Amino acid sequence: MKPSIYALIAVFSIGFNLCLAQQSINIIALEHGSRMVQVPPSKVDVTERQVLAKYSPGALFDQGPNVWSSKSVRFPFEFLVELAEEYRIQKLVFNNKCEFYPGIETKKVRVEVSTSGKDSGFESAGEYELQKEAVNEFDITPKKARWIKLIILENYGNNERVQLAEFEAIGTPANQIKHTVEIGGVWHTNWQDITFEQTGDSFFGSYVYTAEKRKFKGKVLNGKFNRNSVEFNWDEGKIEGSAKLYLNEEGNQMSGLWRNAANPRDFNLWTMTRTQVESKPIEYEEPVEEPVAEIIEEEEVEEVVEEVAAVQEVVPAPVTVPVPKAPIKIGDDEVTVGKEIILKNVFFELGKSTVTARSHDELNKLFEYLTENTNTEVVINGHTDKIGDRKKNMILSQERADAIRDYLTGKGIEKKRITTNGLGDTKTICTPPCKENRRVDFLLVEK
Repeated sequence: MKPSIYALIAVFSIGFNLCLAQQSINIIALEHGSRMVQVPPSKVDVTERQVLAKYSPGALFDQGPNVWSSKSVRFPFEFLVELAEEYRIQKLVFNNKCEFYPGIETKKVRVEVSTSGKDSGFESAGEYELQKEAVNEFDITPKKARWIKLIILENYGNNERVQLAEFEAIGTPANQIKHTVEIGGVWHTNWQDITFEQTGDSFFGSYVYTAEKRKFKGKVLNGKFNRNSVEFNWDEGKIEGSAKLYLNEEGNQMSGLWRNAANPRDFNLWTMTRTQVESKPIEYEEPVEEPVAEIIEEEEVEEVVEEVAAVQEVVPAPVTVPVPKAPIKIGDDEVTVGKEIILKNVFFELGKSTVTARSHDELNKLFEYLTENTNTEVVINGHTDKIGDRKKNMILSQERADAIRDYLTGKGIEKKRITTNGLGDTKTICTPPCKENRRVDFLLVEK
């Protein structure tokens, strides 16, 4: 029997929608519900409330600019991560754009995966040699995984440290969930205990948060589910924000990120463990084989193609009206070629060239412009005042300009597009004493 063109369209439509529902993500990212089970000694250790710090193991899975750094050089370095559920992995990514210390980059790694448990059933997902100062991507034969082990085997010769900026595993969920997950009850978190009350596919809740010897009452609002993700707004009176966590397969743990609505730089990991009410594991659909296309006789194919063509003729093409993008601004200045702009909200540790975290918003705007305008280059100038040793100030101004460059290259901007100058006190803009002389500015030029 010849299939109807509308039946074919329906089949293709269902398949297309399933593909959309199963978009690939970085399944090992902490914000997607993964948990670090085992980590090696690192330059900065993980604490319950500070998981994403620079040089800490969390920096390897934060999808941000921070890098992981070892405490010493004693190979191998082993990381074991538990995923929220079973995934099918298609690609591995290693960001090896590290700090500028000779030989500090990771050279060789091995990846192993398991669906059995954190202590058993591991099989190899490959051994890889990484290029320095590059994002290394490797497509792999799809493998199912619930636990992923990263083993760093060798660096490029540095005798004190090993660094790796980011490790990603790209994949899709291996199974379909039957119905809305259940989270009602009390959960212990890395910040406070929280109570959720669920009705169908929505929920709300409350908690008491203690900070600096003060207690804040918090409310959970607008709770909703998307597959096994748990999304809600939180409100503590003067502070409010959002959260997105992922419920694990066993139904007894959630993990993800909270964010402060008023301050994009204020976010952190939120982990939860169920303490009351028996956990209800997520129920999955029975696994099904991938559909095999029905074989159609050759003459039937020609008729189907003609029908599709006829359908396409009567369906008007959608009209897309481009929406102009708002200009990128730093402070009150529109970022544009030929205009010297001072980075007024970029800060360094006192007497050092270390860029502080509150500088990232402003630097990310410069990064955004350079990403969208690949025909431009940037000149970054560091300045100091006349206080102190002039030679040391000249060196410090160069190091601070270089630190801005390193931040941008760490996010993917080519080093050859950035020129840095340390100008010391040669271009003051006000009469000392005047803190405005201590600054970094930049100038965009066309290639």
